[in-house]
Amino acid sequence: MIRLDCKKKRLLPDSLNSLVLVGYQAGDTRGAQLRDGAKQMRIHAEDVAVRAEVHDVGYFSVHADRNDVLGWLRSAEIPPKRIVLIHGENEERRELAPVVEEKTGVKAFTPGYEETLTL
Repeated sequence: MIRLDCKKKRLLPDSLNSLVLVGYQAGDTRGAQLRDGAKQMRIHAEDVAVRAEVHDVGYFSVHADRNDVLGWLRSAEIPPKRIVLIHGENEERRELAPVVEEKTGVKAFTPGYEETLTL
């Protein structure tokens, strides 16, 4: 997720600046808007022009994919009783949960937006 503070808000309009997006940019985020070529963004109730050069280096993502998650769960000496899937797009997480349960026997929970989980 990209967080644009006041300093970055001042830097985006300058074409001499560059912004590097490192890793996956989830849909409906500022990072995805920048990746997709947004020419303007609303930040802190202001319309901000995007003239800075935007570079997307998505291959630096450190999130595990489906096979990584399944492999990790299968390799655990003592597997967890349940896991909470929080990274990635909502649809993909919801699709992964039953696969995790079927292939590993570990209960997988996918919380919704602003949902609270008591540990």
